[in-house]
Amino acid sequence: MKLRNIILLLLLLTTVVPAFSQTQPDKKKIKKERLSKVEMFHYAIGFESSFNTNVYFSPEVMYGVGSFRNLINADIGLRYMFGNPFFSDKNERLVDHQIPFFISVQLNFVSWKESCAFIGAEMAYCMPVTVFHHYGESDNVVADRKIGKNHFSSRAKIGVKLNRVGIMAFYEFDLAPMMNQKYVYESAEFDYDALHASLFERTRFGVSLTYYFNVNL
Repeated sequence: MKLRNIILLLLLLTTVVPAFSQTQPDKKKIKKERLSKVEMFHYAIGFESSFNTNVYFSPEVMYGVGSFRNLINADIGLRYMFGNPFFSDKNERLVDHQIPFFISVQLNFVSWKESCAFIGAEMAYCMPVTVFHHYGESDNVVADRKIGKNHFSSRAKIGVKLNRVGIMAFYEFDLAPMMNQKYVYESAEFDYDALHASLFERTRFGVSLTYYFNVNL
């Protein structure tokens, strides 16, 4: 009987001791790991504007992984860029439309309650839709698909995510010209000197506003 009691006591100790042996730091670590998996996936809609010689406005949609609780977030998506919507009839201008497919990564270097500040980078493959040629003095507008070119672009960005709203500023660089400079130069339909600045533009600054929807799996 005495031996039986000793065995029961030992079995009880083996189940109770591990529970008490879990320290406070261990509990915090476990809690942090569990929270990092909450609202892990999201999709988002946004609108942005970028500007230099050319001005672009772009609605966009994306899907991604990560939240303000995670150090690293990643997104894939696409946007529709339409350029130079404001123009004067006295100035010859090219209005460019294109669709960039992009992948982006961001590092949340500061986090607080349901919010974070981040830096990041993006790479996009841009496919031209068409380019509208406004002749300037006349009212003629011609769509010409030979002007636009497939190209890659890259971005560096910084911003904040406040609950479900993201606000971001970015610097964008085209790795190749977005328009066919040779085609414009060799065609008598264009005033090459008037269009030179917009044709050779490779850099832009921009701002964007994004709204995130969390996905519960």
